Amino acid sequence: MNVVPGAPTSVAATVASATSATVTFTAPSSNGGTAIIDYFVTATDAAHSGDSVTAFDCSVSASPCLVTGLTAGESYTFTVAAANAQGTGSYSAASSALIVNVVPGAPTSVAATVASATSATVTFTAPSSNGGTAITDYFVTATDAAHSGDSVTAFDCSVSASPCLVTGLTAGESYTFTVAAANAQGTGSYSAASSALIVNVVPGAPTSVAATVASATSAHVTFTAPSSNGGTANHRLLRHRHRRRALRRLGHRL
Repeated sequence: MNVVPGAPTSVAATVASATSATVTFTAPSSNGGTAIIDYFVTATDAAHSGDSVTAFDCSVSASPCLVTGLTAGESYTFTVAAANAQGTGSYSAASSALIVNVVPGAPTSVAATVASATSATVTFTAPSSNGGTAITDYFVTATDAAHSGDSVTAFDCSVSASPCLVTGLTAGESYTFTVAAANAQGTGSYSAASSALIVNVVPGAPTSVAATVASATSAHVTFTAPSSNGGTANHRLLRHRHRRRALRRLGHRL
């Protein structure tokens, strides 16, 4: 004897767009004796339980189902029922709540390196959630660590992925950077701040300096490069002016 199908199980949903969700499910263990020909979904607004898209016709005979007509930013739970030639069976247990299309989460692992005397390259890891739609841009704040009131606020990176080149900085100043992602719904929360970066300063001092005689009037000087190059490559070395004194110490009379 043919009956309606049993209830689907394992119902879950993911954001598909600003007003839609993709609902997945496992077919019922019993199809009631005839093939399942359709599925229906209810999408109930979790915050306003009276608002629901009732008996949304999926027009599919298997998972998944694209549910449209939702409201961006609202939280929904979903139930699924299977139908065969005898009718529509019982609805499943509700899925976990899903917020449809929100702003992205915050990026992580923000770091910066000097790009020039007035700019820095900021790298980051994309947020774990894009809010349901593609990330279209990133924004960076560059805060002067010594003068917290001075910042380049919401610098538009005009990129959809790391890195971001932040310009308009002041040479010699120390900055921390935060990053936020944006999608069609708006801009998400800013990340935790990067470590401070001093933009383009002079190099540190070399270490392990030693000298050996090269000739009566010259010496070979060896050294270890400074731990910081100040943000740009070292172009030249300044020689110590007291050459005679140095050579005398090496045992040569000039």
